[in-house]
Amino acid sequence: MCGRFSLGKDLKTISERFDVPPVPFEWFPRYNIAPTQDSLVVVEEDNHHALKRMKWGLATKWRGSMPVINCRAETASAKPLFRESFQKRRCLIPADGFYEWKKGGATKIPYRVVIKPEGIFAFAGLWDICRDDKGTDIACFTILTTVSNGCVAKLHDRMPVILRKQDELAWLDSTLHDTQKLEHLLLPYPEKEMTAYEVLPIVNSWKNETPDCFLPANK
Repeated sequence: MCGRFSLGKDLKTISERFDVPPVPFEWFPRYNIAPTQDSLVVVEEDNHHALKRMKWGLATKWRGSMPVINCRAETASAKPLFRESFQKRRCLIPADGFYEWKKGGATKIPYRVVIKPEGIFAFAGLWDICRDDKGTDIACFTILTTVSNGCVAKLHDRMPVILRKQDELAWLDSTLHDTQKLEHLLLPYPEKEMTAYEVLPIVNSWKNETPDCFLPANK
């Protein structure tokens, strides 16, 4: 699964990586993004790509039901909650790492998982417009997950779908509706191109949002 991730880069770097125009909002590097918080999402809009801010977690009502932060890639095209978004509202979620916890006796040990060399990549996601308890429409996203590769399997049996860079445009392509072709993009990222390292327990609290979240635990 994916319950916490990071995007510790400035807006200019993110915009250049995904070849999207400047945006009229502020963004500060994020080191410990948690569910229900805002993050950046790349969508197809009027035949071009745009960077948006959206809330992490899909729900029919923001309060009264738990936001759905992850959905299984194997069943997303068929599940009623995700089916329409899978065909019409696919997105990229920029990230530079994600966190997973390994059982260590009575405690859980946090790890940061990144691709090699470290840089920005994209989770495969779906987005939709959800309505909160006040009747306000909110743009929200969920992250697709798949079976873990060898790197992540030591920590959890599921991992977020990290798209290969050459597949990102296809995932965003609103003219592509072939479910089989789309699902073929949602494979586990190559194990040899990823690494995981133990980080400080400050990551355990979503309130901690500093570069120290990236520090190896043994330093």
